[in-house]
Amino acid sequence: SSVSAEYGSSGINAEYGGTTFYPKNFRSHILKMPEHGSYEEALELFLKAEEVAPKASIENRVLTGKAYFRLNQKSKAKHYIELALEQPAVTEEDIVSLEEAKRLRTNLGL
Repeated sequence: SSVSAEYGSSGINAEYGGTTFYPKNFRSHILKMPEHGSYEEALELFLKAEEVAPKASIENRVLTGKAYFRLNQKSKAKHYIELALEQPAVTEEDIVSLEEAKRLRTNLGL
């Protein structure tokens, strides 16, 4: 069976074996820092997500900032944390991500 995923007007659609579904917490699964791999690889994924759906996720912008920080690119890290903080919270997840962005800005000196 084939597996594919695409971002559409109604969110992320995933297809497996000809059946389209909207996996529960799909966004939170794809936006987490990978357990294995590098920050460069994670950053590439976060930037692709931002390219496909700009402003779709505060969490993605926070994770992008964190990845840039880990790669010692503080000006880019600050840029993404500031972008996250400029976005209005719509969901509980957004509120949590904004709180994390505020902590990062303060604790990391961004």
